[in-house]
Amino acid sequence: MNPPWQNKSATRGGKYRTVELYDLFKLDLPGMLGENGGKKALIAIWVTNRPKFRRFLKQKFMPDCHILGPYSEWYWVKITGSPTKTDHESVLSDGGKPLFDLESTSPRRCYEGLILGWYIPPSLRPNPTLDELPPKIFLSVPLGHSRKPNIIDLLEPHLPSDPSILELFSRSVSGLTSLERQSETNPGVPVMKGIWHSVGDESPKFMVSPWVEYLSSTNDDQSHSCDPK
Repeated sequence: MNPPWQNKSATRGGKYRTVELYDLFKLDLPGMLGENGGKKALIAIWVTNRPKFRRFLKQKFMPDCHILGPYSEWYWVKITGSPTKTDHESVLSDGGKPLFDLESTSPRRCYEGLILGWYIPPSLRPNPTLDELPPKIFLSVPLGHSRKPNIIDLLEPHLPSDPSILELFSRSVSGLTSLERQSETNPGVPVMKGIWHSVGDESPKFMVSPWVEYLSSTNDDQSHSCDPK
C-alpha cells in the first residue's frame, strides 16, 4: 500500500491527488480482508519521513485495523546510477552513492520507510501467532519521481507459496499479474504461484506495452496492422 501522503511538492505541482490521514479508514481494510481463509495477512505500507504520518500508522491506523506489531520498519535508500562521464571521460557523478547526504539536516532525505505488520482475522485474534519481521535496509536507483521499487523478492520469504497480493494506490504492474516463477535449481519447477491485483487511480501510469510503443513510433499518416500478442 502506497498512500499518496500530503506533501508540498504534490500540492504545489498538482501531480496527483493526496489523501487526508483519517480518509484511509474509508478503505475498510478489515472488511476487505475479512476472515482471509483463517490466515493472517502481511501488510506493508509505504510512508514518508514525516513523524506525524509514522505515528498515525503505528499508533492509530494499523492497531484499529487489527494489524498487529511489533511492527517492522524497512528502509529504501535511493542511490545514484552508473557513473556519468563527459566526452573527455571525466566523471561527473559517482554511481552507487546516496542521492543526498545521510547526515544532512535538509528536509529532503535519500530514503523512505516501509512499515510492516500482520493483519489478524477474527478467528485468530484471541491467540495470534506472528512471524518475526526483522528490520531491513535495501538500496536501488529510483526509476523516477514518486516511483517505488518492486519489492516482491524481499517480501517472498514471508509469503505463502501461492499468495494473493492486493496493491492499493498502485501506479504500475497490471492487475491479475501471475507471480509464478521457475526454480533456479530445478528448471521447469515453479517455486511460487499467486496473483497480484493492482488498484488505484493511476495503476497503469508506469506500465509499458510494446504494442502501445509500436503505435506511438509509427507515422500518423500511415495505416498499420499490429498483432496485440
